Amino acid sequence: MITLLMSSYPALRPGVNYLIKHEENQSYALVGTANFGIKIVGHNSILFLQKAKGQLELNEIMKDIGLTSNQLLEIIEPLIRNNLLILSTTPTYLNPNGEDDVSRNVSASRITPELNTLAWRKTLSPVLDLISRKDKEILILGENRLAFALFELFQ
Repeated sequence: MITLLMSSYPALRPGVNYLIKHEENQSYALVGTANFGIKIVGHNSILFLQKAKGQLELNEIMKDIGLTSNQLLEIIEPLIRNNLLILSTTPTYLNPNGEDDVSRNVSASRITPELNTLAWRKTLSPVLDLISRKDKEILILGENRLAFALFELFQ
């Protein structure tokens, strides 16, 4: 179980934001959506939130920040329990890394809305769900305008 967990890619769900606050005695982050949020306390928690973008594995983040597995579990447990974090088996979001590759940037921008929708479903990997959709068939019956429009759209 812990091996599977460490090889996953954490990312905040779409629409989940965080606000970092620093006070005299502690630093904390308010994490949530427009309707709901939680408070995560500690500098390590803030560092984790900044790295949880779906591109790094949990074990990489753990090494970068210098966390033990127990400390990591204390950070991610409330995020998962409140449905604010997704642990994907593959990198969650494509990152063009500022490259000038136009086709890659266009592809990433075209699939981002679908990935955002899939990320709110109970799935292990939104990217794998998106890739596997080509294996699904849609049968269009009829010869009216709607049938032709759908056929044209799906082509």
